Amino acid sequence: MAIQAQDLIDRLASHAQSLGLFDRVNKHEPKNKPGRGLTCAVWIDRIEPAAGRGGLAATSARVVFNVRVYTNMLQEPQDAIDPNVMNAVDLLFEAYSNDFQLGGTDRWIDLMGATQGHPLFAQSGYINIDNMVYRVMTLTVPAIVENAWPQAA
Repeated sequence: MAIQAQDLIDRLASHAQSLGLFDRVNKHEPKNKPGRGLTCAVWIDRIEPAAGRGGLAATSARVVFNVRVYTNMLQEPQDAIDPNVMNAVDLLFEAYSNDFQLGGTDRWIDLMGATQGHPLFAQSGYINIDNMVYRVMTLTVPAIVENAWPQAA
């Protein structure tokens, strides 16, 4: 079956775009300043076999994505920075929960951690890009692709 990487990235990004919160949604990690308002970016973190999935005929894949929300940490009012970022993450969690099958029955977001590793989660932090500091929350989005790679004896 294969992973169908572009379709997975497109689907994760389309959820962010559909929210109408972001000035831009990138399908890559930004190399330069993301902009003034909220920005979202989607990119791959890792690919591995999905523990406890698949069988003797095929291996299922666990494809982990980063979905990061960015905003300038020097904007005013400063008390609104974290609530704005948290609201965006909350709405992304809701969107991913409402379409956890990513448009098909043979792949799904591992919302609760049924396979190895972490479930869907977000971690806050700061990042410096082009000498500008951004407040960020990075979602870890594990997607399971059933029967991604055929096995042969």
